[in-house]
Amino acid sequence: LICSEDFAGRESDEFSNADTAVDEGLIKKNVPKYVFAHDQIESAAYSLIPEEQRASWHFWIGKKILSSCDSEEEIERGIFLIADQLNRGKLSMKEEAERISLTELNYRAA
Repeated sequence: LICSEDFAGRESDEFSNADTAVDEGLIKKNVPKYVFAHDQIESAAYSLIPEEQRASWHFWIGKKILSSCDSEEEIERGIFLIADQLNRGKLSMKEEAERISLTELNYRAA
């Protein structure tokens, strides 16, 4: 899943790259987001992220999704995805409050 909001405030070249990937059939544009056209394409893209950076990416994605939720209802609808991303990125958590919030989120997801 690639959200168009992730491109907000960035260079138009990144949109151009996304549009090129759509033209090539690598991703599909489902407004307001982009999704990979196939699981294998997603796996190949993921393998390009150096292993030592993956946790920080997951943490960033989880925080991004959580911060985009405007209500508790939205959090509840996305709780499994949010918890999964933050759990995968927990090694990047620096603050005790972040770890406590993740524990609470995991409890809610269970």
